[in-house]
Amino acid sequence: MKFYPELDDSMICAGSYNQLQDTSQGDSGGPMVCNGVVHGIVSFGNHFPPGVYSRIAHFLPWIKKTMEY
Repeated sequence: MKFYPELDDSMICAGSYNQLQDTSQGDSGGPMVCNGVVHGIVSFGNHFPPGVYSRIAHFLPWIKKTMEY
């Protein structure tokens, strides 16, 4: 089932549609953590799960380059 057909490789779709578990308004910028590792940052949603997160791995080259300075 495609909830967000416009997503690209920089985004992650996550949450439980069946259990209505997801982030909410005001959570933007918060972490998506799995097994103690941050994989995403809360970005947006449509008031129902799943939500959309920025995929940190996609931005690692930029993060590493920026952190060098």
